[in-house]
Amino acid sequence: PPPPPPPPPPIAQWSLDFDGIDDYLLLPKVGGIMEISVWMYKTVYQPGENVEGALYALDCRYGTIDGFISSSAIGQIWTNMYINGEETAITWANVPTGTWGHMHLVVPTPFSDNINLMSHVSSGDTLYAVGCLKGRVAEAYLWSTHLSPYQIGIIATGFNLKSPMDPQRYLLASFNMEEGVGVYLTDFTERNMPGEIFNGPVWVKDAPYNAGWHPTSLISPPPPP
Repeated sequence: PPPPPPPPPPIAQWSLDFDGIDDYLLLPKVGGIMEISVWMYKTVYQPGENVEGALYALDCRYGTIDGFISSSAIGQIWTNMYINGEETAITWANVPTGTWGHMHLVVPTPFSDNINLMSHVSSGDTLYAVGCLKGRVAEAYLWSTHLSPYQIGIIATGFNLKSPMDPQRYLLASFNMEEGVGVYLTDFTERNMPGEIFNGPVWVKDAPYNAGWHPTSLISPPPPP
């Protein structure tokens, strides 16, 4: 039989590189969050490991219920974790390390917060970061419903399926992080609520090959080879 055709070119190109000292990414405050997807990884070496009490991949809160994913503990808000489309135990060890991975987290009931990635943010007169994580982030999506494992797999593999199972109608916020410059991240939903990066994470041309799941109504799939 003839060899299979080569894969299409990757859609995603850019990601944000966080230094593990004071960089972080703050998503806008959104109501009705049920799940979050993010392409990310933490590096093996962490500058803050012996300085901070804990390092944070993600932090949020629902009332008095913690929603952090940290090196010291896991918040009680999460009920399920999927890595690269496969359900796994919710542990710090399962946060992608040293290589790109798709992390998908689930809560039992809707909540509202501005989710912080790559640190723990405390609020006062100004925002400042502690527990900063060294690594990279390529995309983030917030969802208004519980997606099926099949739908999570669609997102993790980076391909659209134009069918009733396509999860795009459940998007609360969509950040493809392809700006390559600047401090604001475009939200591609009709809400148009930008995310913001703080303290100078660097835009780099490095993204996971499977990244690039985008709503079909917003970004066209790549042309065939």
